[in-house]
Amino acid sequence: MLTLFAGLMACAASAYLAMAPVVTPALAALYTGLGLLAVFVLWLLVIQRILRTAPKPAADTGESRDGGALEHNLRPVLGDRATDWTRDNAGVAIVGALALGTVIAASPSTRRFVVRAAGPIFTRKLIRSVQDFTDN
Repeated sequence: MLTLFAGLMACAASAYLAMAPVVTPALAALYTGLGLLAVFVLWLLVIQRILRTAPKPAADTGESRDGGALEHNLRPVLGDRATDWTRDNAGVAIVGALALGTVIAASPSTRRFVVRAAGPIFTRKLIRSVQDFTDN
């Protein structure tokens, strides 16, 4: 998806550069923006049509297929309270993880802070995992 977006932006930039010598730069930018807007509207219409004709999913059984495995893997790391909260507030947890990932990716100082703070925790978990693995 990111590659598709980068390709679209490269096409828009090349269209602008091709139009700029012929028309004024402001008019070339306007045409390029309108072209991008038209492409996004077409994509939206195609996606809407695909979603409208997609078959309806089967009735929800209350628990996803991989929900049990995910919960089983999270419980030893997070604990019971955090795992139950994450299961009950999945949307908030997803948005929070996305926002935190964006902040960490955008700020090198925040990334350094998180790595330094989480380093000892990961080291202890790794040592404990190796000990558990060697004991069995």
